[in-house]
Amino acid sequence: MSSGIAPRRMPGVGTLGRTVCAAATAGSLVACGVVVQQAAPALTVEVARLMMAQGGTITIRQALKLTVTVLAPIALEALIGATGTGGGIVPVRGGTVAAPTRSVDNDWTIVVRRKVGATVQNAGYRVAYAGKVHVITNGRTVQTFEPGKKLITIDATSDTPTTIAVVDSLDQPVRSSGKFRLLVAGGYTDYDFDTDKRSGSRAGTDLHAGLGGPSAAHGARYAKYSGDRKPSLSDCVTVAPDAWSADFGKLDNRGHYCLQTSEGRFGTVGISNTTEYSYTMWQTASTGA
Repeated sequence: MSSGIAPRRMPGVGTLGRTVCAAATAGSLVACGVVVQQAAPALTVEVARLMMAQGGTITIRQALKLTVTVLAPIALEALIGATGTGGGIVPVRGGTVAAPTRSVDNDWTIVVRRKVGATVQNAGYRVAYAGKVHVITNGRTVQTFEPGKKLITIDATSDTPTTIAVVDSLDQPVRSSGKFRLLVAGGYTDYDFDTDKRSGSRAGTDLHAGLGGPSAAHGARYAKYSGDRKPSLSDCVTVAPDAWSADFGKLDNRGHYCLQTSEGRFGTVGISNTTEYSYTMWQTASTGA
């Protein structure tokens, strides 16, 4: 059976579909997808991330417009000598190595200082972007840099994993938001947050409802948020590298989660029980999970 509910329209917001209820067994079990709202085309926030586990290598996830390259050792050594930033050089995984040539006027240079064992080491990056950038560290510290300052030094010498996000805006443009339910069986077992559609386990979905509880699908990843409030975009783009998982846990999976979809977009999901979900997807552009 199905029924429609006319949603309340908001300025600049369009609705996707209507509320649909599906009976699973002779009307005894009904799952209803609540109206999903999708924002009008808006700013896309570019997100580049530098993720580092304590004592390990640094992993780069580039953005479409914030291209991150690793400074070659000779260029980094010269930079360290010129700025007095002490320490050795730490290995980096991902990205490409920038040739030790002249710097580009529109580029940003980032030096990350961190502990590896008992020593402080440095990693250098070149970010190809001409405008103002914002650097978020672990969701807490936000630094804004105008184009006139081209050298950014980040102190990541704490004993905890660190994620640094470079973004071109501190806005949180909403791509879509809504509430929905999923059935364990039938045609409504999966949800695709990129397209705001429920389905029966089709390719590209991000959340699967099974007998053991919810789980990630097709490479999507989730991270439990420990705070009482719903996490912000800054919280989610700086989740520690070892906090992401496809497992929601077997004992208590209620609460708020950060989400990265199978297509690399960021969002947040709230779970009130094993079938009822609320979510917000932000309009972000990112390459790689």
